[in-house]
Amino acid sequence: MHKDENELATWQLTAGLTLFAILTVFGFGYFGYYLSLLLKGLFSHVEAVTLNKGAFYCLGAAVIGCMLLYFDCIELALADCAESPDRQKCRLLPQFSTNTVTIGSNP
Repeated sequence: MHKDENELATWQLTAGLTLFAILTVFGFGYFGYYLSLLLKGLFSHVEAVTLNKGAFYCLGAAVIGCMLLYFDCIELALADCAESPDRQKCRLLPQFSTNTVTIGSNP
């Protein structure tokens, strides 16, 4: 079988997904920490509250990271199911579902 030169090795794919996951978790953690500081300052009625704009940038990056991880995992599942559609995880995907539902037909 011929391997495509643009196809990633398993370790490269795993390393990339792990990197995205770590950065996503860091972004949510960073935002959560500064959000808790902001809320603590607001509820304790301090005279000045600091708003960290970088925390909101990290939130946006973390959301994008979640989307990328979700779509990298869906694409992997579709590729696995294209090779062997009889797997259990493939039955949950609508492209490989063997259940047919007809709407509006009389029994």
